[in-house]
Amino acid sequence: MKDVLQTERLRLRKMHDDDAEDLYKIWANPRVANYMNIEPFTTANQALAMIRVINDAPYALRYSVLLENEIIGSAGFNDMNGASGVVEIGYDLAEHYWRRGFGTEIVRALLTEATHHHYTEVHAKIAPHNEGSIKLVEKLAFTYQATFEEEGQQVALYTKKLQ
Repeated sequence: MKDVLQTERLRLRKMHDDDAEDLYKIWANPRVANYMNIEPFTTANQALAMIRVINDAPYALRYSVLLENEIIGSAGFNDMNGASGVVEIGYDLAEHYWRRGFGTEIVRALLTEATHHHYTEVHAKIAPHNEGSIKLVEKLAFTYQATFEEEGQQVALYTKKLQ
């Protein structure tokens, strides 16, 4: 996978330790954290720890999402075990940037990158009450599969076959 993805308005680059303070501000927002199925962060050290866990994970890649030079969210791939042909995506945005088309740009960039790496199916696990994210993936032809409990939280699974 590429370390940098570019969309019309956004740059997604592999997240690094220096992003912790900016990402902490996003992940400390209770509304953002709720949709991520996490508790709101209370310190930048929590964000730093999350960045390091993700960067050390062999089957994950997470990008910081930048609008001009401002970090406005994160996005990336989980469970990148190419043997199955399936990859999971995830994304979050600072609340100020919701419903402005950025999520759609991000997911399209992730889908393009997944296609280039010969994945045949993409999964997105979404909090069932996250209507904005559900509308986003449905607009991009994801199909609802099921709702189930994962790590004590309800998640709705949406999938999309790639060409």
